[in-house]
Amino acid sequence: MQRRYVDFRLAHTLNDYAYRQRLLGLFGEAQAAIEECIALKEGGAALPRSLAVSLSEYSQILVVQGRLREALTYNGKALQVLDKLIEEGDKSLNAEKGMLLTERAQIYMQQARVEEAKQLFQQAVDLIGNSTSRRWPLTMNWPGWLTRVHSAARSKESGRGSVFAGMKKKLRSRWQISSFAQGKGNSPTVSSRGTSRDCSIPEFP
Repeated sequence: MQRRYVDFRLAHTLNDYAYRQRLLGLFGEAQAAIEECIALKEGGAALPRSLAVSLSEYSQILVVQGRLREALTYNGKALQVLDKLIEEGDKSLNAEKGMLLTERAQIYMQQARVEEAKQLFQQAVDLIGNSTSRRWPLTMNWPGWLTRVHSAARSKESGRGSVFAGMKKKLRSRWQISSFAQGKGNSPTVSSRGTSRDCSIPEFP
């Protein structure tokens, strides 16, 4: 029991460490940490929803390295975990699934898969609803996002690339991490979410 608790704590710490290293732009360290974290969780040191969070974080780390196909693979694995739990009756995970769909849609936008991104964004809106979960990025401006997705789709269809190119630039900037200001010690800008979402550590007696 003690070893299992230690593994739970270690997996949680590794997830948070990977998240922070990603924000700092230390992608190699972030990837090494999240891979170890996932190995622990797949070995039983996590609740299933916690594994989904770490798979999602791995996807984000791959995105900032430009490895979009691999990022989609791990995002898909996270979605599979949540879908199974939701099918088993845990509807509280709908908002979490909505966030994963948002991340997937943002990857699609970087691949110029506008129509697919638009569909996923709308699905995410329907799943999230009025959720106040602290895991949800409350700064997301859904009406604005959907308007820009529709504009990008229209531009692509009409052969005008300026709106779509501008949107891709904005999306890329969301994934990039600003460096520390010289001599000022400012914190890096958070990209797609404000805090690590890995909170699924059960209590042990």
